[in-house]
Amino acid sequence: MTFYAKPSSPTRPRVLGDAVTHFWLVQDMARAQGADLVAARRSGALSLEEWGALLTRCRGCAQVQPCKAFLKGNWRKEGQALAGCENRQLFAALAAGN
Repeated sequence: MTFYAKPSSPTRPRVLGDAVTHFWLVQDMARAQGADLVAARRSGALSLEEWGALLTRCRGCAQVQPCKAFLKGNWRKEGQALAGCENRQLFAALAAGN
């Protein structure tokens, strides 16, 4: 089964990336920004719908290699996220406790 993200152009939809790869990218990028997704889910700050949407946004992103390179260089530096990250604002809000 193939899933598609919001098309980057009106005529050509983009195929979503591998779910497992993007699951870990989401976890690592959230951690890099200081957000704990497991705690957010447990507390109700992150609903299942929001979790699914953030994973889908990540899977639809074409910046996988820059993301991996960023995470490799910022593995232990909390408070940072890749400037083009589709989920950057959500991670910042979760890190701030909002």
